[in-house]
Amino acid sequence: MRNRHETFYKMVVDKGMFPSVNSLKFYTKMIFKNFSFENKSILDIGGGSGILSYYAVLNGASRAVCVDPFVDRSSLSKGRMLPELNGVPELSNVEFMSVTFNSFDPGDELFDMILLHN
Repeated sequence: MRNRHETFYKMVVDKGMFPSVNSLKFYTKMIFKNFSFENKSILDIGGGSGILSYYAVLNGASRAVCVDPFVDRSSLSKGRMLPELNGVPELSNVEFMSVTFNSFDPGDELFDMILLHN
């Protein structure tokens, strides 16, 4: 597990999405302090490249849905910034939806945690 985390941290920093591994570790540790992702479903609103969605799944979330209207067109989209993660089986339960929050329809699905960050 630790190796996957380190690979993820390094990949995010190497892509210029965070200034350093230590700052990313500190950031995620502080915002998710005392929260267990184990078997939780996550809705990541405005998640862009999905950094926090991937982090949640790496830490045991059963599913993460990243909703961002620019996910397909943005230079920060999953396919452009983190293509290395597209085929990783452990991360296959991160779903990206290119829609606004107002047009997002979860159907009957409920989420254990909703992330909204900038």
